Amino acid sequence: MGFVPHDFEVPELLDHDRFRLRPLTVHDVVKDYDAVMTSRDHLWRQFGQAWGWPSADLTLEQDLIDLGWHQKEFQRRSSFDYAVMSPDETRLLGCVYVDPPESADHDAEVWLWVRASELDSGLDAELYATVRRWIEQRWPFRRVAYPGRDGPAPTPGATPGPDLRRLYRRWMLELWNGDLSVAAEIVTDDFVVHQARADGAASEEVRGPEAVARMVREGHAPFDELTFRIEVGPVVEGDMVAARWLGRGRYRGGMPGATAAAGTPVAFGGIDLLRARDGRFAEYWVSSDGLQLMAQLGALGPGP
Repeated sequence: MGFVPHDFEVPELLDHDRFRLRPLTVHDVVKDYDAVMTSRDHLWRQFGQAWGWPSADLTLEQDLIDLGWHQKEFQRRSSFDYAVMSPDETRLLGCVYVDPPESADHDAEVWLWVRASELDSGLDAELYATVRRWIEQRWPFRRVAYPGRDGPAPTPGATPGPDLRRLYRRWMLELWNGDLSVAAEIVTDDFVVHQARADGAASEEVRGPEAVARMVREGHAPFDELTFRIEVGPVVEGDMVAARWLGRGRYRGGMPGATAAAGTPVAFGGIDLLRARDGRFAEYWVSSDGLQLMAQLGALGPGP
């Protein structure tokens, strides 16, 4: 479900003397990748702690997958990502993201950036001022947050809710992206997993940080370049945290029944539910798109 009214006509274009805003699409991948990777240090300072982006090993293919997902989100009206293009469309100068809010105190969050080569040109300030007026005049929001602009980006938390959101970001963006040392810092010694397993084993036997690290390592084993990002949330209610995530990578081989060739790109998602205790996660429930993944790997057999 979108976070704008169903009858709201989403703006498709904003023209300015120095730039134009229009929806970001897969056709922008070469220009977007150039802007992102030539500005990585600058962007990591702005977004790294909150999003874990852009990673140092981001590939053109991974960027293409990201742009495809952003384009789909725009079509679904669940978030709206815009390219900031030069007026002649030859260069991507930055991006603007209009996203659902993490806090009930706001109607939306708006993130924006310009490429490093434009930082001394005054474009950042001009883009920010123009976007604020555009949001006020053309969008249905009344309480808009501009993380990093009108306060700190929503990463560390001064209240229990944001603390658990930060804990979940460490779970997904650090642990599941391969930093296994994080397990000992974010899960309890009696941490337990509740998950239906294809091999029929009892998932509750996965207990404690070492078992969690092993679970992550085994999850990565059939894939190369496997990375995870948070798609929706995290949403906090009391001691519970829920989020929708998306994983992407390339099939390495070795999964029983899979017929896909090594190197086949895959993308799959899931929903996490975790219970926290004393500042760490103590229980974990997960539902992932196993059928979607198996279909991409050719493991479902011929159709009817």
